[in-house]
Amino acid sequence: MRRKMIKRKILPLLFIVCLLVLDQLLKFHIKTTMTIGESHEIFSWFKIVFVENPGMAFGLTLGSKYVLTSFRILFAIFIFYYMLRLSARAFSMRYVYVVALVLAGAVGNIIDCLFYGLIFSESTPFQVAALFPEGGGYAPFMMGKVVDMFYFPLFTFPDWMPLVGGDVFFGPIFNLADSYITVGVFVQRVVECLFPLKKRGRMKRTMLLWGCAAILLFTACDRRPSDVMDKRQMAEVLTDVHIAESAVAQSEWKSSKAHKQLYGNSVFEKHGITKEDFDRSVEWYALHPEKYVAVYDIVEENLDSLEKDIENYVYHPDEKPTAADSIDTIDIWDKRPSLIYPVKRSADFRAEDLEFYCTNLHLACGDHYRLYLLMRAYALDTAARRMFIAVEKNDSVTDTLSCRIMTDSVLRRYSLTVRLPDTVCARSIRAVLMDSVRGIESMEIDSVHLYRVYNFYEYSLSYRYKRKLKERQDSAAQLSAKIEKRLRAS
Repeated sequence: MRRKMIKRKILPLLFIVCLLVLDQLLKFHIKTTMTIGESHEIFSWFKIVFVENPGMAFGLTLGSKYVLTSFRILFAIFIFYYMLRLSARAFSMRYVYVVALVLAGAVGNIIDCLFYGLIFSESTPFQVAALFPEGGGYAPFMMGKVVDMFYFPLFTFPDWMPLVGGDVFFGPIFNLADSYITVGVFVQRVVECLFPLKKRGRMKRTMLLWGCAAILLFTACDRRPSDVMDKRQMAEVLTDVHIAESAVAQSEWKSSKAHKQLYGNSVFEKHGITKEDFDRSVEWYALHPEKYVAVYDIVEENLDSLEKDIENYVYHPDEKPTAADSIDTIDIWDKRPSLIYPVKRSADFRAEDLEFYCTNLHLACGDHYRLYLLMRAYALDTAARRMFIAVEKNDSVTDTLSCRIMTDSVLRRYSLTVRLPDTVCARSIRAVLMDSVRGIESMEIDSVHLYRVYNFYEYSLSYRYKRKLKERQDSAAQLSAKIEKRLRAS
């Protein structure tokens, strides 16, 4: 009898706790590592997009926030009572677990509403939220926002289709708790069809109630409200917001909240809006990532255009530099900056880590390329091993410069430089740190750089290109640091 009670009452509760832990761990990770609206593509039809909605599942809002949260709590109490009644009676346990799944989903979103406003700082498009901030949370009790992250843009309707043209099919963003409820309601119906229960009239009323709850929880409209800025206006405001924040970051008032507000208010005043208008628009676009992405495409175009104007001295033509002043240098090596060989795990060293290849429109005439690194290598044999840099020119001729690598376990600095005439352009670059590791007993490579010296006035690099290059370099540096830390620990 005792074992039966544990099976029917305790196990469903443990099942709910496990689901809640999984849901909250994922939300904590998203909340503390991503900015609002940040997106990571897993597949073309599946993305992780961080948004917060003050309403119900999939972004629906319903009256006052207190009313909405109270409704959620009452709904969860009803389901909990219903689950206890099922557990106390001779109902199939598969049906009890289905109800527990729905209850876990309801409670998961209730936790967000009740406590997230108290324990987290506000997430913005420019700042990650902090857990237990010094100044307190972003909202009072029961006024927190629900964290959503799963986005499945399966396909886009053709522009010629009325009403839905250009919209994404299945645009809502949801979380694990939402999926618990959806799966629970669906499986509940399947279970009832496959395993009919007694008291059909009562079960039909229950299904009607659950159907209404499902409609209330999962219906949303993504049409832009009249008080939300359109795509072009939103892009113009965000462009100025980024410029203002950059100005604040470079100024001596970096830590002054008053000056930050002054810069922000000046942007809002320029566009004839208020901070509330801006926040409302950001919140709506964050709930519709496909539209947010379109907005930021325009923002990046605006910033690229502005950067090009600045580099061309459109605003200060009298300060335009001479040819001698227009030379700049950029490190284009985006592989790991340090390597150790041999390693215990094959994944910690790959042959492609020793090779760099680049072919794009950013290579230009008159470029100079310098490969620089520190290397210590040791081998028992005397086989010749070389490093080289090869530049394919626009006349299909390849200039190659190489040097022999010494394998006597002495730390050496290596440097190779290829210079192109002003009338000759590069099609591609290939740099190889060591042509073969066969027979190498040990090797350490550090401080790898491939510098490109170019005329930034004639061949300026876009903000987008430099940003993506920096992201690749940071990712490679983090990987190197992680592997080196693991090797030192072992």
